[in-house]
Amino acid sequence: STRPRVTRIGDGALITLRCINGSTDERPDQLVAMRLYMDERLIVSTRQRKVLALDDVLGDLKEGNGPTDGGSWLVE
Repeated sequence: STRPRVTRIGDGALITLRCINGSTDERPDQLVAMRLYMDERLIVSTRQRKVLALDDVLGDLKEGNGPTDGGSWLVE
């Protein structure tokens, strides 16, 4: 299921989110599912379709800007 949820796994969490579909190739009203595993040192994300908002975050990180920890990354 792609319903938003959080499941604790050891010291981390498996998080399922729905993101706005900003792709011009698909219907804009469809939400894109993204799954994350996060703990205090690691963030692993998976998705089937492109999530344009992640490109913005990655661009900021490459420039030395943006979140400095997992919690801030999730909020941004």
